[in-house]
Amino acid sequence: MAPLALDTRWELTLEAGAPSAEGPLTTSEAQRSELRTHGAPVALEVRCGRDRRCQPEDPLLIAFSNPLDPETLDLSKIVVDPPVAGLEASLEPWGVVLDGAWAPEERYTVTVLPGVRDIYGQETGTTRTLVARMDGVGFGLELPRRRFVVLDPAEPPELRFSSVRHPSLRVTVWRAQPEGLGPLAPIPARSGPHPRAPLTPGERLASVIVPVEGDLEHVAQTAIDLSPWLPKGLGQLIVEVKPYPTPRDHDARLSWIGWVQRTQIGLTAFVDHDELTASATDLRDGSPLAGVTLSYTTLRGPEATTGPDGLGVLKLGSLPVQGLVARKGDDVVVLPAEPEGYSDEGWISRAQLQQQRWYIFDSQKLYRPGEIAHLRGWVRRLPWGEDLQLLRGVPELRWKATAPGGAVIAEGGATLSALGGFGFDLPLPEATALGRVAISLWVPGEEDFTASHTLQVEAFRKPEFEAAISASDLTLPARLPVFSLDARTYAGGALQAATVAWEVHTRAARFVPPGRSDYSFGTWAPWWEYTPPGERTSDSALLTATTDAEGRHRVGVRLPQQGVRQPMSLVASATVTDLSGQILRLSRATLIHPSARYVGMRAVQTFVQAGSPVEIDTLVVDHAGLALPRVAVSMSVRRLDAVGSGSGRVELATPLLTEQLEASQRFRFTPERGGSYLVSAVVADEDGRESRTDLRVWVGGQDASASPSTAVERLTPLADRRSWQPGETARIGVVSPFAGASGVLTLRAGDILETRTFQMTGTSATLEIPISERHIPDLTVAVDLVGARPRGDGTAPAQASATLTLQVPPLARTLGVRVRPALTELAPGGETA
Repeated sequence: MAPLALDTRWELTLEAGAPSAEGPLTTSEAQRSELRTHGAPVALEVRCGRDRRCQPEDPLLIAFSNPLDPETLDLSKIVVDPPVAGLEASLEPWGVVLDGAWAPEERYTVTVLPGVRDIYGQETGTTRTLVARMDGVGFGLELPRRRFVVLDPAEPPELRFSSVRHPSLRVTVWRAQPEGLGPLAPIPARSGPHPRAPLTPGERLASVIVPVEGDLEHVAQTAIDLSPWLPKGLGQLIVEVKPYPTPRDHDARLSWIGWVQRTQIGLTAFVDHDELTASATDLRDGSPLAGVTLSYTTLRGPEATTGPDGLGVLKLGSLPVQGLVARKGDDVVVLPAEPEGYSDEGWISRAQLQQQRWYIFDSQKLYRPGEIAHLRGWVRRLPWGEDLQLLRGVPELRWKATAPGGAVIAEGGATLSALGGFGFDLPLPEATALGRVAISLWVPGEEDFTASHTLQVEAFRKPEFEAAISASDLTLPARLPVFSLDARTYAGGALQAATVAWEVHTRAARFVPPGRSDYSFGTWAPWWEYTPPGERTSDSALLTATTDAEGRHRVGVRLPQQGVRQPMSLVASATVTDLSGQILRLSRATLIHPSARYVGMRAVQTFVQAGSPVEIDTLVVDHAGLALPRVAVSMSVRRLDAVGSGSGRVELATPLLTEQLEASQRFRFTPERGGSYLVSAVVADEDGRESRTDLRVWVGGQDASASPSTAVERLTPLADRRSWQPGETARIGVVSPFAGASGVLTLRAGDILETRTFQMTGTSATLEIPISERHIPDLTVAVDLVGARPRGDGTAPAQASATLTLQVPPLARTLGVRVRPALTELAPGGETA
């Protein structure tokens, strides 16, 4: 088919009686639509800023009617007058972006000359002049992200604000009353005046005007000294900051009001359904604080005192509390229940009700209107903190089926067996709307525990043929991998002359030889971290062909033969279309081995202290997992150092040593510094083809790399196993981003089961957790660290946290079922039980 002519209007008509590919229905009347192909490109307008108001810091977008051709674009055909210093141009899908030092309150003329070409080969034919007018520099006030601010005890007691074109700021200060802490309103997501924060201030201490120093036309920093209102350098304040004088522009009247405190007490709360555990530490170095009085922000309530470990426990009541107060001498610290201000619910005791567990399945998932869906399942009751139980004394359940749009198409009941089993049939009316049918199920009297199940209802034509793709695993370098497609009609004949559209690409893969799951092969990924699916490692190759007289088609794939040391998955997708237009899509993946041998590694410990040996067992095997003990292995060790932060954080690898092992044996090296190390093992087969395995180990010590951040940092939890059983002891390694931290270990299985403290002398620690029956089916382990990190000539507070879930499956409760027929021999048509 030839391409449509450009700059032309077209009308498409589908006449009445056109058949459907999904069933016997045809169109009842003609269907008409219009389209128009692109004309010559035209520069439409200049866009910039929010609400199309141009600010000096905004880039300009020259919008064109058609996408421009990046290969032939000549930016000299776009002229800006007056000239702009540092002008840079870049191409976007629908125009050209200009960025530079735009002058405030200036009028710019943008001229687009003829000859700017679009992706269709057309060019602008006439000169086009556009105008952009810059506003003056706008007012600005950068607001803190939270309404609750804790000042750094090692820094001067100052609040810092950034502003533009505000000559001064009005600062109003009140003494804060911890018992008056209410819900904190969140900071608005967009610019605009703030709603009044629901804070109950105490005595008004001052209202002063603080001049803004520096260039007012650009960002100026202002430090607001709060020391006059903080006796002994400690205290609780409510502070309001707003521009002075009040700007005429309503959008520029930004202000901030929040709770500001300066304290030397670090306070952390761990809450479950009926009690709160608080951890009080010295904010300067993270050491536990004993003798700290704990109470809620309500005027009356329970009190507790922290012990030598810095922990204290308070019961929760039926009324919500908005925060926790800790006192030690003249020092008072307040911890709000919701520092971000997104909820006013607070902390409250909650009754833990029983739950239900449902298992529901149906006969085929996909149905046509008029068919019958057969549903079966089981239901159990789960009281809080107990095991699953049968629903004794419950004779039946109720159900209701709802079609797309909300219409109820059927409802009824089902008898529950003594074991909680049920079954019922759902006839789908002929008039059932296509889409998802939602089925709700519940036990009478327990409607709060409604279960749901869905069916897909579609009008479809039963396929007339089937197809399958076959392939086999290969080892590089290899002959061409071949995928074979075999398509046959349900009537039994070959599907001849059917169109086959192939798409083939490779993906990263992982291969563990049979029986060798205790070793790591390929690139090791910690199970406690999210590992994305294997990414594509090649572009797709496309091929269109037809099946032969036997309904078959074969395709060979040419693969890279050099530099591949990891297994990869070769994925072939085929779309088969028969002569009547029916389509079947299917795919098949085959594994490509880099070598006839694999080398596995198993660390005796994945985390050690600096100066202690790292010991790693190596094992060379073939594809079937058969050990090859007398094969040489090349070992190498590299130290990984993190550089940068956030999205720009990368790891640099520094080679440390290489060693040749003459056979599968234990490899040892002793790291002198803390940090992260990458151990690599490479093995070659008889044809020189290599495979490689990487394993990461962590080393604790004073020299372990530390993140420069002062926010809550992410810990690295280490565990060699994912699953544990009662009676065993889980050993969890913790690698801290700072040394000498004080830690709190919290164990949760629904509620908080245990809270205990520990002290780290370096940057790593090993925590032992005895596993018991009450940890079934899983146990959540939370680690919170506080401490200090070097900053200039002093230190700064530091904190980090991590959460890890250990699986504790009920293997000791496995139910063995053996089925025996009543009759071992049966005549045709006979029945047995």
